[in-house]
Amino acid sequence: MESLQVSGSDNAAALPNMAHALDGGIRVLLNVVGLWPAASDVQRWAARQTIMRIQHILPLLLFSICCTVRAQTTNAQVQPSPFRQAVFVSGGHSVTGTFMLSFCFTNVSKSVINPKSLLEGSSLKVNGKEVAGWPLTISNGPRDSRWTALPAGEHLEFGYAMGEPDFRPHGVYDVVWVVQGQASRPFRIQVK
Repeated sequence: MESLQVSGSDNAAALPNMAHALDGGIRVLLNVVGLWPAASDVQRWAARQTIMRIQHILPLLLFSICCTVRAQTTNAQVQPSPFRQAVFVSGGHSVTGTFMLSFCFTNVSKSVINPKSLLEGSSLKVNGKEVAGWPLTISNGPRDSRWTALPAGEHLEFGYAMGEPDFRPHGVYDVVWVVQGQASRPFRIQVK
């Protein structure tokens, strides 16, 4: 490190000229420090050195803060759902009259889950509109022990007869099954 010798009238000449290495914002700070009336040349030079250190540390500090915030956001978003669901018609996308709408609920976690409350709290949407009476429909029908304890990797398959008023003839319908806020892929049905 350079030694600084300050004596009498050549104090300003003894200070290194560092303004060429600084950007506009730091130059403004150096000008303010230079106008500091109570400070000696040595104090002003020390203040300039401190500002230059801050200039080099600040970007690293901001970068580490940004990385930390990004990591926390990413970790909070990575919570995979323990299940997958699908809605479909076994015979394809084209139906007539009353037809069987099939459902599949799969446990993709590594532990047993209780699907009963998830399924009974689900909703069925046809072209974005909730099907009236769905809670009663999903709560009825034959059940086995897997409805309250679905092992890892297992699935439930069931179906319900559908038709008017939700599916009128000569219409195209997008059906979505929503379980715990998670929507299935839309299944398009054409009723002839």
